[in-house]
Amino acid sequence: MPICRFLYLALVQLLIMTEASAITLQFNNLQAFQLDSPTTLNNKQLGSALALSDSIAAVSASENSSNSSGSVYLYSSDNNWSLINEISSQSSVDNFARHLALSNDLLVISADRDDEKGKDSGAVYIFQQDDTTALNDWRLVTKLTAPDAQANDHFGHSIYLINQTLYVGAPQHSQGKVYIFTYDTASSQWLFNTDISPTDSLAMGFGASIAQDQQTLIIGAPYTNADNTALVSAKIKSLPQRDARFAISKGDTFDPGIESGAIYVYENISNAWVQSSRLGSKNRETGDHLGEQIAIEGNYIIAEVNQKDVFDDLRAGEVYIYKKTNGAWHENTVLTADTPNIGASFGTSLSILDGHILVGAPKTHVNGFNSGQAYLFTQDNNGAWPLITHPTIAGLVAHDQFGTSVALGTAHMLISSKKGTYVLQNKAPEQNIPAIFYQETNILQLNALNVPGIGVFSATLALNIDRLSLSLTASQLRTNISASPVSYSIETGTLVIPSLIIQDQDGTRTKASVTLQRDTNSPSLQFKITSFQPSTP
Repeated sequence: MPICRFLYLALVQLLIMTEASAITLQFNNLQAFQLDSPTTLNNKQLGSALALSDSIAAVSASENSSNSSGSVYLYSSDNNWSLINEISSQSSVDNFARHLALSNDLLVISADRDDEKGKDSGAVYIFQQDDTTALNDWRLVTKLTAPDAQANDHFGHSIYLINQTLYVGAPQHSQGKVYIFTYDTASSQWLFNTDISPTDSLAMGFGASIAQDQQTLIIGAPYTNADNTALVSAKIKSLPQRDARFAISKGDTFDPGIESGAIYVYENISNAWVQSSRLGSKNRETGDHLGEQIAIEGNYIIAEVNQKDVFDDLRAGEVYIYKKTNGAWHENTVLTADTPNIGASFGTSLSILDGHILVGAPKTHVNGFNSGQAYLFTQDNNGAWPLITHPTIAGLVAHDQFGTSVALGTAHMLISSKKGTYVLQNKAPEQNIPAIFYQETNILQLNALNVPGIGVFSATLALNIDRLSLSLTASQLRTNISASPVSYSIETGTLVIPSLIIQDQDGTRTKASVTLQRDTNSPSLQFKITSFQPSTP
């Protein structure tokens, strides 16, 4: 929505509240930092798994061997992205740190080839930061194993942490199983709550991936055979009615859908998880392994099929999006690279947050063979998911495999490559610009807002087009600033922005001055535009 149209509206609502899940990244104004490689890295690859929570980044380092022990390195943006802690396993063959989960002050690390309850029975470790002011203060809380552990279960192959509930997948326990642990405040312990096994006789690898959002839990089973094999007629090469979104080159003959994969959806009913649906794909094929990586946010589920053929680009990869409408899930659309190539593996990594999807394709050839690429999609007002940018770094060359792992946070994104792991975040604001509006991301940045009697603040606000409101997503008291041309008077209720820079998607900037008057009859901060004057920048 153009800022001019927005500013001419009669009423603007400025809600002073924190929205923890709202992205504050300005995607046209990013800078990249490479995380330092620890001296203990040796022959491990930094960035094999990534997790972000507020100002902490957890970065796994693993060897290429499938059962070797890795390490976890913790970095803090509060300490200029320096290394603050290292966590390693005493075993050398437990697959430690292949998967991570990080939420606030809790860190969960997988070790799915731990042998405590039998060879490769698996385990997970929970660490906690007791003192948030001591960045390196992370202690081991507990080591969890399955109550019915058996050899070769691979408990910990997948982990998902939300609030104080931990889901752990053991995809090789029979058809697969998911275990649920909850934190008991009274005993200060993590206790086994219940488990979920598939009722579908075709399900295999159940628990290879897990995700939850509110009252919906999804579980991936990538080795599941298709449930409609008998109903699928042979595909005829000359058939003109082919769905352009899903049509592929090898989809011209009958395919039974062996190990095409499935996603099982559960709903929380009376505090119990009840299966509501099984998701596949109308374009399912043998070996797709749908369900290896999944994520959910609101009414959308995303899942990668990174070896999917896209027309004549073999193994180019796709990401499926499912949408919940009228209580039922259905295929909504599919994401692909804008410049696919054979073997690109689009979807090798993915992350969803606040209506944005970050996808890694480490074997694209954009800057040389297998240089890699990352893709950021966002949902528009029409419900579509257009590509908005390629988060990248300078100097990518062949074999870098940028996009091997990705993690999307509110104020940072992490992307790893063979060379290392990179943080992308907003560039420092230009000090001579008191206020700037980024039309591409609907972000209003007040670099300095003076409130007499209180202090000078910087503030980042996100424009919600549907509600025509501005929500404060980040703020900071800046005591080193004595004055600012952007001011708000509590006595008069006047907000004055004498110099507002408006930046278009192509980087073109225009300038305006704006005055707003608070509506004293409203309980929240609501303003009317009293003056808007475009000017020459």
